[in-house]
Amino acid sequence: MKRALVCFLAFLLIALGAAAESAGPDADAFRTVGNLVEFGRFEQDDDLNNGDEPLGWLVLDYDAENDRALLISRYGLKCIQYNYLLYSTDTWDTCSIRGWLNGEFFDTAFDAAEQGAVLLTDVDNSRSQGLSGWDTDGGSDTQDRVFLLSYAEANRYLGVEHYMVSGSIHNVKARLAPTPSCIYSGLVVDKYKTEEGRSSGWWWLRSPGRSQGDTAVVSYHGALISHESYRGMGMIRPAVWVDLTAGYFAR
Repeated sequence: MKRALVCFLAFLLIALGAAAESAGPDADAFRTVGNLVEFGRFEQDDDLNNGDEPLGWLVLDYDAENDRALLISRYGLKCIQYNYLLYSTDTWDTCSIRGWLNGEFFDTAFDAAEQGAVLLTDVDNSRSQGLSGWDTDGGSDTQDRVFLLSYAEANRYLGVEHYMVSGSIHNVKARLAPTPSCIYSGLVVDKYKTEEGRSSGWWWLRSPGRSQGDTAVVSYHGALISHESYRGMGMIRPAVWVDLTAGYFAR
């Protein structure tokens, strides 16, 4: 009888361990705006020998009606040009970053279960998403798994305002620290600090800038400025909507 009890307890411990390993992430953590969560993996420490690191996200929004959450990367993941072609006037629908995010990044950062939880999002690129004082065209609306915030979304969620607005350059909430890999790929950080006390860099939005060849960016200080889309290595800060009813969260 005693031996049978010991065997049963051993089996129970093994079963509980297996269940813990197969359990999915806590979906409730993704339902709380402001939480930091992990979803996917990506090379961030510039050490290829230790594999990819867990990908950290900030929960920007939660849509209770559809049980979905809007996530934005916690750090700047990669540093590249918005458009590779010199003097390009490409908008979000045809820009280089969009192709990379929905191709190489999506394929490598998420496994099959995670990809199944990333929603195909209707992305609004109308003029209402850009700064009203900049008479530039944002291009055609798109459908994307991964995207960048527009100026209107950065303003709504992170309080980003044009740098000429009083106090805009003190917006610590919108400042972004790079990963080591991002710095290695060409980013120059500044003296301005993030909420964590790390040096900040500037990051791309998807909205056009002051002229059709420019793109809106969030500066070192956390304010909106305009930058030539084919010049300068800015940080990519991906955003995704995830379906919290997907099988990935029910494992």
